[in-house]
Amino acid sequence: MYQKITIFIACFLVYCAEATSAPPTLIKEWSSAGKQKMALPVDVTLDSQGQVFVLDQDRIPKVHIFSADGKFIKTLLLKEAQLPAGLALDSKNCIYVTDLSRDVILKYSLNGKLLKLWGGYGETKGRLSNPRDIIIGPDDNIYVTDEGNSRVVKYDMSGENILACFRPNDTRFPPTAICLLPDGKLVGLTTFHPYDPILFWNQDATPVKKPSFLRHPDPMGIGILPNGKLLVSSFRSSIIEVDPEAIINDKQYRIRVVYGNPRKIPRQVFCAVAVNKRTGDIYVIDKYGGEVMNFRYPGIEK
Repeated sequence: MYQKITIFIACFLVYCAEATSAPPTLIKEWSSAGKQKMALPVDVTLDSQGQVFVLDQDRIPKVHIFSADGKFIKTLLLKEAQLPAGLALDSKNCIYVTDLSRDVILKYSLNGKLLKLWGGYGETKGRLSNPRDIIIGPDDNIYVTDEGNSRVVKYDMSGENILACFRPNDTRFPPTAICLLPDGKLVGLTTFHPYDPILFWNQDATPVKKPSFLRHPDPMGIGILPNGKLLVSSFRSSIIEVDPEAIINDKQYRIRVVYGNPRKIPRQVFCAVAVNKRTGDIYVIDKYGGEVMNFRYPGIEK
C-alpha cells in the first residue's frame, strides 16, 4: 500500500516538474546593425561559434552578423537577391538564401560574394515555386521548402543533385518551415492554415504519419531544443514548446506557451527562431518590430 502511494507521488512530482519547468527569460533585444536599424528582418541562423546571422529584406537585401550577445560585427550586401526569405549556413560558413521573387537559391561566401545560384520557377525536377525556408543538415545536405509545389526538396552539398522530395499526404498542407530532429526525421509546419498542420517524414521521404494539428494560431518558425522538444514561433507574438515524440506516437500532448499571449492582437510577429544547443539561448525574429530577441533557458540540458 505504502509502496503504491510512494510511486504515485513520485510520478506526480516528475510530471509537475516537467509541466512547470522554468520558461525562457528575455535577456536582450536589439534592432540596430551598426549605425543603421534593420529594415525588415525575416530569418535568423547561428554558426558553430554561436554568432548570429540575420537576413534583412531591405531595399538591398542584407545579412547582418552579430556576436552571441548582440554586438554588431558586419553587414553583407546580397545584391543579386530580390525577395529573400530563408537563411542557412553550411559547415564552411557559406551562406544560403532562398529568393521568393526569383524562385532560386543563392549561395554566398562569408565575404558576400555570390558563389552559385540554382532553381528557377516551375514544377519539374530542379525547379522551384516559392522557396521559403532552408536548413542545412549535419552532413551539409540542403533542405528547401518548395511551397508552391507542396514539397521539401533535399539537395546534396553541391546543390546540383536532388536526393529526395518530401511530400505531405495532403497537398493542402504545403510545408513552409522545417527543422531536423536528432534522429534525422524532418519536421514541417504549414503557416496560415486553419488547423496549423505539423508534418513528419523519415529520411527516405516517406511520411511518418498523417498530419497532426497544433491548433495554435499561425506558427511560423521552428527549431529544436537540446532536450529534443520543438520550439515554435508564432505570427501572434508567442513562442510554444511541444514534444514531437508524443505527436509521432499519437500520445496525448500539450502545447506549452513559454512566451507571449497568442489570444492578443499581435503587436509583434515572431517569424523565425534559432537555437544555440550548447548554451540554451534562443534567438527570435520580430519581423515588424525589426529586432532580434534573445531568450535563455535556465539549466536546459540534452
